[in-house]
Amino acid sequence: MSGQIDIGWAAPPFGMKELKEGKIRILIRGNEAPSLRGQTVRTIIVNADALKNKKDAILRFVAGYREAVDWMYADPKAIDMYAEKMKLDRDLIASLIKEFHPKEALQTDEMKDMAGIQRDAVKLKFIDAPLTQAQLAELIQIPPRNK
Repeated sequence: MSGQIDIGWAAPPFGMKELKEGKIRILIRGNEAPSLRGQTVRTIIVNADALKNKKDAILRFVAGYREAVDWMYADPKAIDMYAEKMKLDRDLIASLIKEFHPKEALQTDEMKDMAGIQRDAVKLKFIDAPLTQAQLAELIQIPPRNK
């Protein structure tokens, strides 16, 4: 480290080794910002034509994604595999998953705080005005979970 003060943004596992060694520290986390707390900030999107023409494949992808997430949080081998892939200590990976990547953060069943999302989208000029209920219903199509 250069000894200079600097800031940056990162998502674990990047920086975790340096954090554990005391070389860096966390000043604030994204979920500590009141405007983002409880808001969906990541999503999986699909092209409208692909949804129309390949709906069955997309529904299978969503089911597979959900199954993979369920497995990752249920089977300890997932942590071992991730630690090996990232070439990091298993205990470090286990603690960062608990602290930074709770399973709830990967939920795929709803978009949370649509009012806040739309407010930010208008403020940042991604859209001119909030979407209507009909537009939202067309835009956000979350398949139900398989039983």
